[in-house]
Amino acid sequence: MIHSKRNDDVKKINSIIRFFKKTLGLSICSVIFCLILIFCCLYLYYFKYLFYGKALDVIANILFQISIGYLVSYIFYIIEVYVPQKNKEIIAIPEIKKHLRNIFQNMHSMLAELCKRYEPKQTPETITNDELLQVLNKLNLTDPSSVANPNKFFLANGVNKYYSIKELLLVKIENIDEEINKIFTYYNQYLSPRLMDILKLPHLICILT
Repeated sequence: MIHSKRNDDVKKINSIIRFFKKTLGLSICSVIFCLILIFCCLYLYYFKYLFYGKALDVIANILFQISIGYLVSYIFYIIEVYVPQKNKEIIAIPEIKKHLRNIFQNMHSMLAELCKRYEPKQTPETITNDELLQVLNKLNLTDPSSVANPNKFFLANGVNKYYSIKELLLVKIENIDEEINKIFTYYNQYLSPRLMDILKLPHLICILT
């Protein structure tokens, strides 16, 4: 129970740190305007008569109004922009991870089938680049795979019940392309530039295929 509470506290602290990092310029300005506001309040309500001067009063009033305006705008930004955006991210990020897992699983199963067919001693985790090139050189799209085609599986005997290598690759590539399209369609604003570049490579392969 105590450990869970500590984890929650750590998460809250990390969330606050991420907020200040993400809004570094705005946060620094807010701190500066808070200090100006404190100074103006002290001057206008306590030290005004010690340092009397009409020009100084005007400057203090102007700085006071500007500081109040900025801080109100900053709070409004947090409530109306940052918090709703953060809530959307909390929902979107698990969905993006789910689609990325599906992409990885399709790519992994595709490579696993090619290894099983043309390099039985290797797996997607152990195959080298040279061995992968050998697999591609051996590739015959008409060869049967070990994956059953549900559209043919319950047909009469004598009919090939398994995907050919070409059919299997097309099915996997179509699944990958569909997952990538979903990510770009629904979650494009939450993607980092690096992730977008990574996703464009298999997407390009799908288009060319």
